[in-house]
Amino acid sequence: MPNLRRFVWIRRRDTTRQAVSLWKALQTQQWRRDSDEDVGGQGLRFSFAAVDHLKLRIDEHNAAWQDFFEGCGVEPMEVVYEELVEDYPGTVLWLLDGIGISTPQNFAVAEPKMRRQADELSEEWGRLYDKRAAAKTVQKG
Repeated sequence: MPNLRRFVWIRRRDTTRQAVSLWKALQTQQWRRDSDEDVGGQGLRFSFAAVDHLKLRIDEHNAAWQDFFEGCGVEPMEVVYEELVEDYPGTVLWLLDGIGISTPQNFAVAEPKMRRQADELSEEWGRLYDKRAAAKTVQKG
């Protein structure tokens, strides 16, 4: 592809947890959180079928992006969400360097304004999905 200098691909390693987050967001219509305020989980319901469907779509989209990059001969700068959350400043500096933006020596990365939406309910649903998916695999095998 002409004039394509750098491509940044942000993805999650744990697509089950991504599907759980998406399922919760679809139910609450809350797509971001700007504070540490607890939004609660009232009225939310777990659905193995919904999370499984979303996980399948996410995995398909990731595979399509991988095929796109390979087909174009592009090696994207890959940002894994879990690593971004773990080291936000380091990831931002790595990205800036990778796209050729130099930073002053005293440059400091500001804290992100958005907060993680994952909570104990997300973790519970992730474990529940993993357990049911494993049982489903055993039944097929």
